[in-house]
Amino acid sequence: MHRRTTYQFIVLLMAFWLSDIPVFGQRITFGTWAGSNITIQAVTVATLDFGNIVKGVPIAKSIDITGATAFGITAPEGFDLTVTIDSPTVLDGPEGKTIPFSLRFAYSNQGLIESAARTSATEVPTGFNSVSFPVKRNAMGLPAPPPDPLDAANATRIKATAYLYFYGSAGPAAGDATAGPYTGTVTINAEYTGN
Repeated sequence: MHRRTTYQFIVLLMAFWLSDIPVFGQRITFGTWAGSNITIQAVTVATLDFGNIVKGVPIAKSIDITGATAFGITAPEGFDLTVTIDSPTVLDGPEGKTIPFSLRFAYSNQGLIESAARTSATEVPTGFNSVSFPVKRNAMGLPAPPPDPLDAANATRIKATAYLYFYGSAGPAAGDATAGPYTGTVTINAEYTGN
């Protein structure tokens, strides 16, 4: 059984275009989809600020993992999760113009608080959009025993939270870019591995 939730996430990308045209913030919507008994929610300020992007300057603005936005995935311990990210490669703007966008992500499943988890997160290599990992990594390094089946005497499970960190780069803006809002949608899917 799966259920669908939606979470609005705003990435603020301030653009400065060396022109007299007003500038607008850029928005990316993050949607989430989670399997049964899995929740996904933002746990830090849901804004990435890339600063100013200057039209025609051949340098992208980047945010690394220290400035990343974090989402928590809470699910019963003992299960493996598969997380798949669907992200655009460009942000769409006015008059059909685009700005390149590259999303990176990392995860931490060590049972740490979010601020400590960030410093030891495992980065997913560029080019991969899916990763599988246990909800909570076993401290001994050995695989944990499989979870007991649910029954009337064991109706609840201990839950743990793994964290996802999102960061990346936007730009450069081409010389013919138009000032205005540039938007895209990133979808986070989380389900039990094997479903």
